[in-house]
Amino acid sequence: EKWWDGYSLATVAAVANIFQFSYRPNKPAQQWVLIVLVIFGAVLYATIVGTISSFAFGLDASGRLYKQKLDEVTDYLRWKNVKEETQKKVLQYYEVKYRGKFFEEEEILGQMNDALRMEIAVHNCSGLINKVPFLRREERDGRDDIFLGRIASALHSNYYVKGDVICSQGESGDAMFFILYGSVIIIRDGKPVATIGPPNFFG
Repeated sequence: EKWWDGYSLATVAAVANIFQFSYRPNKPAQQWVLIVLVIFGAVLYATIVGTISSFAFGLDASGRLYKQKLDEVTDYLRWKNVKEETQKKVLQYYEVKYRGKFFEEEEILGQMNDALRMEIAVHNCSGLINKVPFLRREERDGRDDIFLGRIASALHSNYYVKGDVICSQGESGDAMFFILYGSVIIIRDGKPVATIGPPNFFG
């Protein structure tokens, strides 16, 4: 028996303990072929699993980021010992704002040129602008798109959840609010007087 026969057998035994197989060839050549095939199979399996996992992981990148952000916010609220009612409102706010998808919108838009940013803004606000007559301009003099772009660029999204106070009676207002979805309760002198929804506005 040659000296390397013992090393071959020991290597097979070690590989068998790792990958759990019972076949133990007696000849060194067969042993090394088995070792190579087992390791190759393990590497191939790991590569396939890793590729599939990466593909599945990348299918919903924004959804994954949303979950991570929600977990981060939840940990923060618990660490700050925020009362449970406020925690629920904060999490509801994130659900309303991001709807299961998290994007760094300002960063994304900041990398675009002015023309593209305006085009995206018009697209994002088209539903609202079409519902509010005085935001539209249909003079067909070549300046309608310019007007639409400026209106869209001036609009900013704000999100509120049930119980939030948007503005209070008697305070100086510096903004107008257009309701895209949901509803707003108007309270005067402490009493609800009306409930309004899209496409109404106030402020």
